[in-house]
Amino acid sequence: MKFSQASKSEEMKRVFEDYSLHTLDDLLATIGFGKISPKHVVRYFLPDDYDQAGESLLEKVKKTIVRKIGKTSSVSSSVGISLTGIEDVMVRFGKCCDPIPGDEIIGYISRGRGIVIHTVNCSNVRDMESDRLVDVEWNIKEKQSYPVFMRVICDDKKGVLAEVSSTISGLDINIRHAEVDTDNPDRKAICDFTIDVNDLNEYNRVASAIKKLKGVESVERIRKG
Repeated sequence: MKFSQASKSEEMKRVFEDYSLHTLDDLLATIGFGKISPKHVVRYFLPDDYDQAGESLLEKVKKTIVRKIGKTSSVSSSVGISLTGIEDVMVRFGKCCDPIPGDEIIGYISRGRGIVIHTVNCSNVRDMESDRLVDVEWNIKEKQSYPVFMRVICDDKKGVLAEVSSTISGLDINIRHAEVDTDNPDRKAICDFTIDVNDLNEYNRVASAIKKLKGVESVERIRKG
């Protein structure tokens, strides 16, 4: 059954009655705000065991929800994010994993906050309701910068922060913040940076240049969430 047909069916009428709704838009908004799970709606159409037909309908329900949220949500614009058949979806980026173009990503229909984009290996994704996850991908039309948090561990020597900073700036990369901590048992310099990059390739280029500096032990992209 196509979603357009399902929306006008007797089963959908029962959904409206059971949840005191009047229109399809009301239903989609209620699902988008987390009050009803898409699976609960699908089960009205598939009273028996959940099968591939159910999965197909569930995906259609989720895509329609994404389309609805994309048109009405007040969250930040997702320049460069698309769902299959839907471009310029309105999203937020997860602060727990800070995705940038080049990362593998997934979308989560959050409770009242629109669609939140996470990296697929974000630890928080494992605990999310699977029926609220949607496949998304980068669709970059114009370059824009994304903040990345980076930690450099190296030998503690005079001018270490200036040396690493100079390497980053030499690649025409903006440094938003930089600090160094040398007060640790290992007698190492821990340099933390927030830099602006266009994508994962640009970050990797910066990391590779820093790793070539004498005395650098490691370069790690860290998450602030």
